Amino acid sequence: MAKKSESVGMRFDERTRYALELLSRKRHRSYAGVVTDLITVAASNELSPSFEELWAPDAPSRFLNLIEKAPALMDHDDEMAFLKLVLHGEMFHPVPESYGPDDMERDEIGPSMRLIDSPKGKFLVDLYKLLECWDLISDFASGKLTLAELDRAYVERLFGTDVPQSETFDEYVLRLKKRWDARGS
Repeated sequence: MAKKSESVGMRFDERTRYALELLSRKRHRSYAGVVTDLITVAASNELSPSFEELWAPDAPSRFLNLIEKAPALMDHDDEMAFLKLVLHGEMFHPVPESYGPDDMERDEIGPSMRLIDSPKGKFLVDLYKLLECWDLISDFASGKLTLAELDRAYVERLFGTDVPQSETFDEYVLRLKKRWDARGS
């Protein structure tokens, strides 16, 4: 569950604090309410594309919006995560530059895939896998988590933890497929 708000400590000089106090009185708002309003107005006026185009309730969607609509606003961690995910190729599937929504419809690409057009090319993004593993992406991007460990975590989240440590990801998927086929499904 997402947090509704976050506490942020701020230091103001005496002049700025007095201005905040006067604005608070005038607007009949708390200091936090005044600061929130001012940030919202500044974001609406200064960001291009608009803040509303970049905002999404979930972090993975905000990440994809930055990649596609405002790559200049990505920080180092965002860039490293994007680079590693592109190199990984499993969540970000490269497609030709000419690929578009009509191709997605023709190929019967489901709602769990999103087409993004970035400076590094066009990609079909596996939203389900990205959402499922989002909490691990920063560790993967920083090198604390290997590709095999990321894959294993994803499979364990989908199917449980009955994956023997000696078994590779591909062996596990093959074993699951055989078990599924044996059931007649």
